[in-house]
Amino acid sequence: MVVFLEEYVGSKYKGLATDEDTVDGQKKTEIQLNRRLLDHFRDLADSNKDTDEVDLQFLNDVLTNGADPNSADKYGQTALHEISRAWNVDVMRFFLERGADFQRADAFGVTPLHVAAALDYEEMMLFLLERQADIEACTYKDKQT
Repeated sequence: MVVFLEEYVGSKYKGLATDEDTVDGQKKTEIQLNRRLLDHFRDLADSNKDTDEVDLQFLNDVLTNGADPNSADKYGQTALHEISRAWNVDVMRFFLERGADFQRADAFGVTPLHVAAALDYEEMMLFLLERQADIEACTYKDKQT
């Protein structure tokens, strides 16, 4: 695990993992809904076209039907980690209005604010800081804030 951690932390954030998501005692329908939510962002990241758009109606339907806005991939990364990398603040606001936790760190201590800062995404950083994102949150290995 230590070698894996070093490889992950040493590489640039590449988006949500494509294999297993965390499931912590969830029902099969919840797992499927959570996977659909995360897969939407995985598909957009794979496509990576300027014309790509987040389908808020689809996401609203998935969330209304029971998906967890804080569902995470196997590294603990949530949709907010991906949103803070590549999407506008309106998408972040959409998730926050539906109960997403912008303070939630992944398995390495990386928060959405860390992602936005690492990519110099000023508008997202300001948006998160206006909502009291923890500027002192430290990553576990490198103690980055």
